[in-house]
Amino acid sequence: MPYRPQEGFHKVFNNSVVQYLNCFDSAFRAAKSACECEFVFTLLGVKGMMEMSWDPFETTRLAIPAMVKLHAKIEDFETQRHLGLWTYGHIIEASEPYERLANLIAVSQGERSKISRFPPSKNGRPQSPGEKIRKLDQMAKAAGLPNVVDPLKEVWDRELRNSIFHADYGLHGDSVVIPSGPRKYSHEQIMTIINRALAYHHAFTKLMEIYRETYERPITVPVHPRFSNSPGERATIVVREGVGAIGLKHSWTEDEIRRGHVAWFFGIVFLEEGKQLSTNHSINFFHADGKGEHVPI
Repeated sequence: MPYRPQEGFHKVFNNSVVQYLNCFDSAFRAAKSACECEFVFTLLGVKGMMEMSWDPFETTRLAIPAMVKLHAKIEDFETQRHLGLWTYGHIIEASEPYERLANLIAVSQGERSKISRFPPSKNGRPQSPGEKIRKLDQMAKAAGLPNVVDPLKEVWDRELRNSIFHADYGLHGDSVVIPSGPRKYSHEQIMTIINRALAYHHAFTKLMEIYRETYERPITVPVHPRFSNSPGERATIVVREGVGAIGLKHSWTEDEIRRGHVAWFFGIVFLEEGKQLSTNHSINFFHADGKGEHVPI
């Protein structure tokens, strides 16, 4: 089977990463400016009580680079092509980036972050990537952020996605053929869309990481008006050394808690960190070794 060096498509990836970073960053900046508390809620994306190994976004974040490394080691062209297509399908199907992007847009417009922006239909059918992208595009345009969804629109190909997940494609030389289409994708077309999908994944996950890392020390921020009935309540952004924001917690003093204010915490912490937070309400910073302390704000 024919084999072509992949070096020429690095330029597609690199150029797309720059473009997509700029597109997505406008949503990050707008959400942070509108309500920093809800912005951090969105960055963390906690769905409830669960272990890190249960987090689909974290799993995808680690899986895609691993697949890229594996792809580079494979010498057989057909195996490479199958892995590339399946990786494209995984990226395009991963639901959490759509959820977080929708929350960023919504928060920028004064809304609160939600656990689910794209719930299943009444018959339990998950919304397709195409449906999510159309809704995101409408949200972005209404919010005055028309370019935010450009990366998704550029990488989405309904026919290719369906052919991958229904095993409805064939390899003809270095081309991909969809008999039911009928449609034929050249090697250049396939490699371009795969590299753009990889760039989309990299750009979005990297921005999530960068914005979390900007919080090097704890700060307090106002909560959303609909978060609390307590006038003037503020939240403390909890930080882990070398990681950045790992949670949000109340900013009440021990005396205020004794007088009836509720102590709360929301975030992603290790078991030992959680124990420390539950017994010492003043902790807002964790060292790399897991030891927590109160850092003056």
